[in-house]
Amino acid sequence: MYFLEQIRANKANIENIHQGIGKLFIVDISLDRTQDNPQLIFESMNSTGLALSKAELIKNYLLMDIEPQKQTELYNKYWYPMDKVLENNQTLYDAFVRDYLTFKDPIGSIPTFW
Repeated sequence: MYFLEQIRANKANIENIHQGIGKLFIVDISLDRTQDNPQLIFESMNSTGLALSKAELIKNYLLMDIEPQKQTELYNKYWYPMDKVLENNQTLYDAFVRDYLTFKDPIGSIPTFW
């Protein structure tokens, strides 16, 4: 409704809208959890072209099997605050997540994927 209202109110430049729509790509991917690995597929589709950090990979892995509403709640409550504090220091962010997981492990072992 927002865009329709903007167009009707003549607040949106129709040429810009047309150019923007022309750049859209729609992707629909169906996965079979018995055969597909959603985490690997996500990693391979990372649109930035940059490798995801260890912390990002762990966040995605932990949240992938949780219903979307709960994912949003957990992200907003836990991950977003860490993202904001550590966004300019990915090395420290990765170290924090590694150390946290080590601390939470019953035998205190460093995660093997590090």
